[in-house]
Amino acid sequence: MLLYPIIIKINKKEYDICFKYDFISIARSFLYEYSDDEIFEIITNNKIKETDIYKDLSILSDKINGSTSSLIFEEILDITDFYNKLNKIGDYAHHLETYHFL
Repeated sequence: MLLYPIIIKINKKEYDICFKYDFISIARSFLYEYSDDEIFEIITNNKIKETDIYKDLSILSDKINGSTSSLIFEEILDITDFYNKLNKIGDYAHHLETYHFL
């Protein structure tokens, strides 16, 4: 899951080019659905820290050192409202079974 590495980068304050690529991928995903124009505006004006994505993942980055990977994973699902947004990508039941298997 792409969210875990970016949470670690936020925790370590590593805002490199890979961080920006990860941010763009997450912004385009079904979890946040930012438009290309919004993403362009955010990146060119260095406003990543003002986004819902950054705010959500910052909350998790504060917890990363004191939690297990499985707890962070569950919190990712919760904070991104993953289960409610899952139906946007098609066969909800199939994807739900896959993620419960993980």
